[in-house]
Amino acid sequence: MGSYISKEDDIARISITIFVTNFPETFSAKDLFHTCKQYGHVVDSFIPTKRSKAGKQFGFVRFINVFNNERLVNNLCMIWNNRLKLHANIARFQRNNGNVKNPAPMNGGEGKNVNTQGQVKVNVSKEPCNSYVEALKGQSQSYSKATESSPLLVLDDECLASKDLTTGLFGRVKVFASLANLKMALSNEGFADIKVQYLGELWVLLEFASFDSIKLFRDNVSVGSWFSQIKQASMKFMTEGRIAWVEVEGIPFKLWSGNTFKRVASKWGQLLDIDDQEDVCFHSKRLCIHSKIMRSINEDFKIIFRGKVYWIRAKETSGWVPDFADDSNDEEQNRDEGNEDGQNNLDTVSNDHVSDEEEIPETVFEDTGDKHCNVVEEPTHQRSEISKDPFNLYPLLKQKRGNGANSVDSLKYPLGFTPNASNDENVVNVNEWNEEKVDNDDSGRRGGGVPMNFLSLNIQGLAQKAKKDWVKELCVRNKVDILALHETKMENMELSCVRRVWGNVNFEYVHSDSVGNLGGILCAWDPNVFCKHNVTISDYFIMVRGVWHQSCKELLIIVVCAPHDLSEKKVLWEYLVHVISKWNGEVVLMGDFNKVRYKTDRFGSVFDARRANMFNSFITNA
Repeated sequence: MGSYISKEDDIARISITIFVTNFPETFSAKDLFHTCKQYGHVVDSFIPTKRSKAGKQFGFVRFINVFNNERLVNNLCMIWNNRLKLHANIARFQRNNGNVKNPAPMNGGEGKNVNTQGQVKVNVSKEPCNSYVEALKGQSQSYSKATESSPLLVLDDECLASKDLTTGLFGRVKVFASLANLKMALSNEGFADIKVQYLGELWVLLEFASFDSIKLFRDNVSVGSWFSQIKQASMKFMTEGRIAWVEVEGIPFKLWSGNTFKRVASKWGQLLDIDDQEDVCFHSKRLCIHSKIMRSINEDFKIIFRGKVYWIRAKETSGWVPDFADDSNDEEQNRDEGNEDGQNNLDTVSNDHVSDEEEIPETVFEDTGDKHCNVVEEPTHQRSEISKDPFNLYPLLKQKRGNGANSVDSLKYPLGFTPNASNDENVVNVNEWNEEKVDNDDSGRRGGGVPMNFLSLNIQGLAQKAKKDWVKELCVRNKVDILALHETKMENMELSCVRRVWGNVNFEYVHSDSVGNLGGILCAWDPNVFCKHNVTISDYFIMVRGVWHQSCKELLIIVVCAPHDLSEKKVLWEYLVHVISKWNGEVVLMGDFNKVRYKTDRFGSVFDARRANMFNSFITNA
């Protein structure tokens, strides 16, 4: 019988289908139709629901009566939709098969198969194939001998584990880095007897002593903020992914950047962290990846940069496994020893008059007297001249010591300001540590006071690597407990950025995003010494309320990045005074207030007495 030709076959002979991508997410098939019809006769358009490997939408447009396919594709590639340039190419399924051969004569030949009914099948592959394309081309993929020879291991019910999980919960943490100090954080919330075991990926097993502890754990809002999911423990549990450490080699020196590592890690999953302790070499880099690939990663692949091909070698290595052992006593002992060593080092540096060393004042909370009393002391030594620094921030940390020192029992002004001694005699300068005794008996430190190290900097942008390393050096050298950075000028603060600034993964932080290129506040602290209860975040300040572990006192930390507008400043001052007056514990106020108190503090611009008086009034009331 003769062959029948349908209308679809007629259209297929005179039409061509173009594959298009890189168009807006809101595009419909109708929008794609009208966009492409100006360059030819469009008869159909289609956008599937699935996406490409790059995560983008794609579609197909069918043209008829096309005389030059290459010219049509070039014209379509010139179309702009908002800020997206359309990408077009001829659809792959219309390419001719390169292996199609003419049928061999009926009397012989190996390129055909003849069945019992006399029909000829040309280019039929006798080997197992993985896809339709391979079957069509008569090709077969060479399977790995290791895969074919590796047997399956069958387990029966005798291999089942038995464990009592009636008082257990499964928890999935929000951030991978929080696994390092999860045990300490739960202990700070009152769950010291809880047993934490790592299950893989972001999951942990939490075993409790009683059902009452489980109920209290579920009702605790602060604990719930650490987890994205908490559910009852069960033996049927399985993780959907895993955490893998992959060592990557072969990346060119000019491409040695965080964006490159993020692109490379996207082959297997999501990049969580980069092992950047010290870049001692640019040969290899270890990447921490959240992957759903359950097989070991070991492959070589190519990357292309400006037309040049580079071979990259990736191999999975043994990674870090969190240890939830109860070693809090050892940590406290090491910390005390470290503080003593650090104090001795600072005294040695001071006696040797080294000019390029930075020191951070210690705030002492007295056990007696007013709870709002924040007293700062200074060791007995003379300061040498300050060396130049790249960001002009050392003068905020070191200033020449005055000739006189006043004994006081409380501070009327918040931390971070240098009052004029002639205007107020009962003020301790936070930038100049006084050696005089407090209350004439040095009760702040000898009577049970607890020192703590603060660092507050106007960083004027935190995007540069040099600034991150510089702040990290200050934090590590001076054993900073609480870090406050203002003017970060970052709309989104990533965990890796805070880790690079802090120096390790044992931290908690709060960030106020910048508005455009203005503002931005970062406050980070050591959870071993300060426990956060709640926070208040605004464009101009961050308030962190919690407990200082060593003194067991309530502490309110306020980091300010004040606005320039006078009316907004006035509202901010009134609000801060109101909050501080209602607080019953200690208060630490620091940041950039965008205002000076006296005319002598202003250089290079006009002094505004009205604004200064308003600011002085705020300090007095606070």
